[in-house]
Amino acid sequence: MSKTFKAMEGETVLLSESIHWKNYIVPLVTLVVTSALIMVIAHHAVKMPLSAIFIGEQIYGEQLGGFLAYAEFAMLAFINVWVVCRLISISYVRYYVTDRRVVATKGVFTRRTEEMFLNRCEMVDVKQSLYERLFGCGDILCTAAVSTLLLDDVNNVFEFKHTILKALSEIQK
Repeated sequence: MSKTFKAMEGETVLLSESIHWKNYIVPLVTLVVTSALIMVIAHHAVKMPLSAIFIGEQIYGEQLGGFLAYAEFAMLAFINVWVVCRLISISYVRYYVTDRRVVATKGVFTRRTEEMFLNRCEMVDVKQSLYERLFGCGDILCTAAVSTLLLDDVNNVFEFKHTILKALSEIQK
């Protein structure tokens, strides 16, 4: 899948930004923790190697492994698959400002593109929490008469806003 943006004929891309890196923190921490839990379950909790859990070997006359180990392992493996899918989808979020429009593209296999033409844009707002101010990101809300375009967690949010406003002023000349 390509992350490239296809501008309309005669259109120039003024700025391209991705989603802020802070969105990777929770999925990455979740991936590390669940992977560690899988290893703990497999190696320390039942004091057997991972292969023995799947075979269900008997040690000291007790059946180790079994349903509980399978269920925990399956649950954590499912969480890891979900987290990896989430990380991939986050990496395919891009925001663009051209000399004619603001565009948000999202998706890996299915692509969703939202856009607002600058000649229709009436207001550009930035919303930042304290946490977002510390990291230099925020949300941009482009408002028109009948629609809005929300850009979540834009990296370099004020540079992005100023580029939109500059392009707006060029259109209005």
